[in-house]
Formats: sequence, structure tokens, C-alpha cells
Amino acid sequence: MPRGIFGFLGIVFGFLSIEYLSLAESQVLKQVTPVFAATYAGIFLKEPWYCTEFLSALCALVGVIFIARPAPFFVTDVVDTSNRPLGITFALLSAACAAAAYVIIRVLGTKVKVDWPVVMLYQTLALVIVSPLGMLVAPQQLVWLTPKQMSLALLFGLLSFGSQAAMTYGMQREKSATATVVGKALDPICCFLLQIIFQPGDPLFWSTFVGCAIILGGLVLTVVGKVMRSDATEVKSGPISRGGRVTVADTIGSNGTPSQSDDMGYKKLEDT
Repeated sequence: MPRGIFGFLGIVFGFLSIEYLSLAESQVLKQVTPVFAATYAGIFLKEPWYCTEFLSALCALVGVIFIARPAPFFVTDVVDTSNRPLGITFALLSAACAAAAYVIIRVLGTKVKVDWPVVMLYQTLALVIVSPLGMLVAPQQLVWLTPKQMSLALLFGLLSFGSQAAMTYGMQREKSATATVVGKALDPICCFLLQIIFQPGDPLFWSTFVGCAIILGGLVLTVVGKVMRSDATEVKSGPISRGGRVTVADTIGSNGTPSQSDDMGYKKLEDT
């Protein structure tokens, strides 16, 4: 249930952020999710923070400054009446809630050994239960959708499910480092293209591109550091079974969840 609640809050704050920010800016700000996840993991899971992760957090902070364009650092002649600080706050809250959901998924997958379809099912149930309560808090009234709106809502649901299924499939069959770089790099690029195609009237500032590059650069630092630590661990552990890397079947348990392995999917050699 906590995974579903944090997932619900991440979606809600994400929708609220695009009411005050452009699609590209909102998506770029959400790229700081790994920084929040690393912070939560260090506090609650006692996972160590490395130098590369600290540098990634600094890059995320600098990138957010470029995207937010606060008055002390940026001078503009355009009067901004879109309430950007509120939109930036919602985007960062969305990233923070999504990071909490990811940490919970990690605990469920590596320690509790819950099948990923079960995790997705509980998320759906939590959304169904919490959404009406959110309407009361907002407050909002229940309205009937038109046929066009219903079609768009169903299309959104299918795309969301396809995204979750593709992410799970890819994460189980590709190195976590490669999957992280590909996913996080393509997210803002796709949002830039979608905004240009469907929302050409929304402005794209040069500082948004600079902030995106800085944040993605910090994520690359984190991934490179993880790869270097994994290679060092493999060398110290010596040869592993089957004369090299283990297969996907070795890294995935019988219930579909990752087995006890390091971040790159190598099984550690047990003491004999």
C-alpha cells in the first residue's frame, strides 16, 4: 500500500506541475529522482553514499537552478505570471514521491521477494482507493467523460501500462547501468520533441537545455561510478560460476524477482 500511495502522489504532483510549467521543464526537473532515491536508500536502507553520487546531487542542484531561473542569477525582461515557483515545487515533490516508490519496489523485489505483477496490482488498487479521497481534498466533483475524453483516457492507460511493462522487461534483461542511462537520457529528449510537435506555443529557454545537460551529466557520473565499483568487486571475488557472467535466469529468482546479486547482476561467490 505505501508503494501505491507514493506512486499516486508522484502522479498527482506530476500533473499539477505541467499546469504551471512546460512539458519539457517538468520532465527535466523529474530527472532528480535518482538523487532523492539515493538519499532515501542511505537513510532507510543504510546504503553508502559515494563521491560520484555526491557530485550527482550537486549537478542536480545546479541543473534545477538553471531551469528555475531565479532572479538573483538570471535577468529577464519577460514578466512571468505563470506561477513558476509553484510548478517547480510540484515537479520536485513528484520526483521525491517517485523516488520513495522506487526504494519500496527495491525492498519488495530484493528482500520480501514479491512478484512484480503483484506490486503493479497493489499500485492499481491503491490508486483506485486513494483517488476518490483526493477528489474530496481538492475539492473536485465527479464528472462523466465525453466519448473523446474516454478514448484519450483509455489510450493514456494503455500507454502507461506499456511503459511499465517495457521498463520491467528491460530492467530484467539489461544491465542496470545501461538501462538507467538509456531511460533517463531519452525521457527529456522525447518530451522536447513532443512539446515542439503538440505544444509549439510553449517557450523553450536555453537555460532548460543547459540544466538538462548538467542533470544528465550527474546521472552519468553515478552510473560510471557504479560500473567501476562493480568491476572492482568482480575482480576481488574471483571467477564465478559458468566461467564468466551469469545468465538472466541466474539473476532472476523463480518468482520473477531479482536474486541476491550486486548492482550489475553478478552473483557474489559465497565463502566456502
